Amino acid sequence: MKDRVTRKYIIAMLQPSANPLRKKITFDNQNDRCIAADQIISESSKLQGCFDRMSKGIKLDDPFRAITIMSEVIRGEVDMLSLDVGKLVQDFPDVTSDQVIAVSLN
Repeated sequence: MKDRVTRKYIIAMLQPSANPLRKKITFDNQNDRCIAADQIISESSKLQGCFDRMSKGIKLDDPFRAITIMSEVIRGEVDMLSLDVGKLVQDFPDVTSDQVIAVSLN
C-alpha cells in the first residue's frame, strides 16, 4: 500500500495538470524552490506517520524516501542538478532522469 501511495504521489508531481483549476507550478527563484521542497517533505512525513500508526510499530521499507530525495533535487541548485539526478536514478531505477529534470526545472 505504501508503494502505491508513493507511486501515485510521484506521478502527480511528474505529470502536468489536465485540471484547469489546478495551476502549473513554476519556480521564480531559489526561495520558491525551497518552499516547495519543504512542503513536499512535510507531506511525505505526514503520509509516513499515517502508515506508521497503521502498522502499529512494524518496521517496513520506506518508499517515501524517494519523495524526500526528489524534493531535495527541487531544492538544489541548478548547477548541481546532474549530480542530484544521478544519485536519485541510481537509488531508484524506476525513475528516469528525464522525469526528474522535468520536475526540477518547472
